[in-house]
Amino acid sequence: ALGGRGGGIGTNVYSVYADPENPESWHHYALHHAKMVVSCMLTGLESKTVLAKDLAKDGVPFLAVVDSDVEAHSLYAAGCRYVIQQEFLAAQVIQSLLAKSPQADMLGFFKKQSVQHIKDIEQEQGNPTHAAIAEFL
Repeated sequence: ALGGRGGGIGTNVYSVYADPENPESWHHYALHHAKMVVSCMLTGLESKTVLAKDLAKDGVPFLAVVDSDVEAHSLYAAGCRYVIQQEFLAAQVIQSLLAKSPQADMLGFFKKQSVQHIKDIEQEQGNPTHAAIAEFL
């Protein structure tokens, strides 16, 4: 996604204000020369597909976030280097937690997991790279 020109100290994440679904924006900001392009928008499958094909021609890695398996398959077919598929990741986490949770004390187990998750979230808030990317999520 294209947002505000920024990039914090110690990061090489830069953003620009433009229409992220408009191919003219991609060319104006020379995305075909980028080291990597990441789209965190959940909408715009059609434009992400066009962008994936465009960037693949120039060998620019394109990573995208999507909601469904169908969208992930479409982007992989278009040349997207890696697709972060939220339903899949959520299912993996839930499956892993259920496999680890003791049947006798599920309430205590998930309480402990939530406390740890809150700590992890608070630690991420101080991460400069996460802060630079977070404005797009």
